[in-house]
Amino acid sequence: MDSFESFERAACRTFGFLSDRFGFQSPQMERLGRESYVRFRKGSRTVSIAWEPGTAPIVELFLPTEGSGLPATPWAERSGVSYSRRFPRRGGSPPVEGASDRETPRRIPHVWREPTAQMFEEYLSEAAHNLERNELAFLS
Repeated sequence: MDSFESFERAACRTFGFLSDRFGFQSPQMERLGRESYVRFRKGSRTVSIAWEPGTAPIVELFLPTEGSGLPATPWAERSGVSYSRRFPRRGGSPPVEGASDRETPRRIPHVWREPTAQMFEEYLSEAAHNLERNELAFLS
């Protein structure tokens, strides 16, 4: 299984609650160039999970621009309707104890590692949990 398949399977599995509990349609997958998208739609709302090699997956929310107070995203227009995008709200996280007292570590050269299915699963599980915890109004 290649990295794109690992990402897509993990995204479908970890965000499957959108269909099961919130009535979103089954996920639609699309690959464009070097990117892969897994999208869940419910009416005029879309949850999009995207990944491109060399980056971490990203979760974006799309909603009609009208009445949202957000600027339009030109490339997100659909069926003549202007859409805006935003990132899910993040919940508060506890401060790291003594973080300000630590010495800044020296940079360690980064070596690219192909992501594994487990890496996608762990990362996307946290993103899905955050979305469900902090975006109930958008999901309902």
